[in-house]
Amino acid sequence: MHATAFLSINIAHSALLLVAVLPDDKGVPLSVYRPLELRFQPHYGALLHHAWLGDGYVAVGFECGAFVVVSTHGGELGQEVFAFRGLTLPVAALAVNGPRSQAAVAAGPHVRYDLVVLQ
Repeated sequence: MHATAFLSINIAHSALLLVAVLPDDKGVPLSVYRPLELRFQPHYGALLHHAWLGDGYVAVGFECGAFVVVSTHGGELGQEVFAFRGLTLPVAALAVNGPRSQAAVAAGPHVRYDLVVLQ
């Protein structure tokens, strides 16, 4: 049995479009679920970067310098499970290590690399 794959698309720097694709027993995409649009509070500004972190979590970097991790699990869909707001410049890049639940965020001349985002 193959796991469900998720596609995520940054829509005009204001929302993420999430699409779940369930493969058949040979790994061929069988069904595409109705897309879900995940919007964020306006005070974050533009959504600049995102990356999947572990099973069902997406890390997002914003124009205001905020970095958040949001759950895509049914019961907690859209809930922030981690937030770091220690940067004052727009997030220029982010990198995640899913197995270790760690992230690194860069903004201007600053890099934070010790963020443990899921306990």
